[in-house]
Amino acid sequence: MLNQSPVTIDEVQRAPELFRYVKMECDQSEDKGLFCLSGSQQFVLMKNVSETLSGRVRIMEAFWRFMIAAAARTGEVLNYSHLADEMGKDVSTVKKWISILEASGVIYLLEPFTSNVLKRAIRAPKMYFRDTGLACYLTRWLTAETLACGAFSGHIFETFVISEILKSFANAGLDYRYFVSYYRGRDR
Repeated sequence: MLNQSPVTIDEVQRAPELFRYVKMECDQSEDKGLFCLSGSQQFVLMKNVSETLSGRVRIMEAFWRFMIAAAARTGEVLNYSHLADEMGKDVSTVKKWISILEASGVIYLLEPFTSNVLKRAIRAPKMYFRDTGLACYLTRWLTAETLACGAFSGHIFETFVISEILKSFANAGLDYRYFVSYYRGRDR
């Protein structure tokens, strides 16, 4: 194998001959997570995966539902328990999935303002999708009219503003983690 694992192969349905090699590599190793296979033609992809890699794959549709639930909470204080309850998962799984979204740049966790660093570590951050278009797509808020008149419009606007602020700091070469936070009026 030329690349070190984990290896991500996108649009894998266009190269069905790869499934045989992926199977051989998986059979030679006890490690999990060697490959991440994705594609836009789910039926073709699933047909090839089920024929060639049965027993060696895990379908991530549960993660897709999680992304939808997270998108519906953009601009809100992050509550791991509520997400876990909605997904039927435990809090530790939700925390891992949030860290995946954060590390991949899909979301940003905005820490609360406090002069005491220890208190900042205890208080919950607000979660923002970095791309308002993705958040709208996932939550099916697909028209300008729906966004302008819907209950979600405030969250999307706040998400957009935070995203633009983060971009302005990044473009200036500043680490925005030290400059941007949110303030709750009841914190003193």
